[in-house]
Amino acid sequence: MGLKDATAKNFFGRKDVMTDLLGYVLHILKKNIPDGTISMDKLKLVSGEYYEIIQDADGRLKTNNRYRDMMFEYDTGQETVSVGLELQSRKDQDMVPRVMGYDARRYHALRKEGRMHRIINIVLDFDRKTRNVPWELNQMMPPDTGVTDDFFYNYGFVPLNIYDLTEKIELFHCEELK
Repeated sequence: MGLKDATAKNFFGRKDVMTDLLGYVLHILKKNIPDGTISMDKLKLVSGEYYEIIQDADGRLKTNNRYRDMMFEYDTGQETVSVGLELQSRKDQDMVPRVMGYDARRYHALRKEGRMHRIINIVLDFDRKTRNVPWELNQMMPPDTGVTDDFFYNYGFVPLNIYDLTEKIELFHCEELK
């Protein structure tokens, strides 16, 4: 992990910062927030680390570290949601399937614990360049070539750019974001 990644994870791992970011995301998703703000005491950081054992071409076993940058759980008062946060230096063409893999492992773990809830994925990039990358699965599929409808492809994440957030700074309570 580079210094930039460590710094971003430390900053966005703070409850005051993450509650502001989650409040903004719920606002743009047009979800009702009961009291208009996200409560820090209802947000908790949970582990997202995952190691996969793979076999290389020579038959040797090695680990392949696959993990989500951050995973939180938030109790809205009506339901619990998991909130996955990915911090990206550059926009990534393969982010949708990568996040799908993270979510599959999360749902598997939740199911084993005897509980299930929705996951909201946020991908926050620090890329000043404008790159058109897919943020929903249906954007990665060839148009109108199958028999399934959009229901099957309705999967993705909330794409945010750190530089665009500066225009919305009045929505944030965290002093360092102002």
